[in-house]
Amino acid sequence: MKKLYFVMALVIVASMVLTACGASAPTEADCSKAEVFCVGLVSDVGKVNDKNFNQSAWEGVQKSKTDGVADVVQFIETSDAKDYAKNIGTFADAGYDVIVTVGFGLGEATIAAGVTYPNVKFIGVDQFQAWEYTPETTDDSANVTGLNFPEDQEPQARRRLRYRCGSSSMALW
Repeated sequence: MKKLYFVMALVIVASMVLTACGASAPTEADCSKAEVFCVGLVSDVGKVNDKNFNQSAWEGVQKSKTDGVADVVQFIETSDAKDYAKNIGTFADAGYDVIVTVGFGLGEATIAAGVTYPNVKFIGVDQFQAWEYTPETTDDSANVTGLNFPEDQEPQARRRLRYRCGSSSMALW
């Protein structure tokens, strides 16, 4: 009977050791490693479930993980505009590869972070990101890209639906 307990204890210890040696999913602490691809999202003042830009950007970041592009995805919900730079810096200092900033208000903070963190790629949603060319390269932000949407143009599907319904009133849609 003692041999049975000894064998069972040995099997349990061996299974725990083998489990501990197995590969685990990457964590935020692994973002500084080159083989771990991390994407962070900094929201404008608001929540990531706002049914607007914050939410759709967060859903896109999550899709990058489900599609196998990103290993780690995380977000920071900004509660005050004065925290933009701090929130962006939190991800950049942790070694994130891509930081998505959402909202027009983060535009300047995103450009400044692009200069401060030249090895991080920045995507500014609803931000026009461009800089004036000068021979001086220290103010260039080649690692910053802006995504703009033609909000002044009515989506084609909605335009067709209004036509088929015989309505020209924008208030109906």
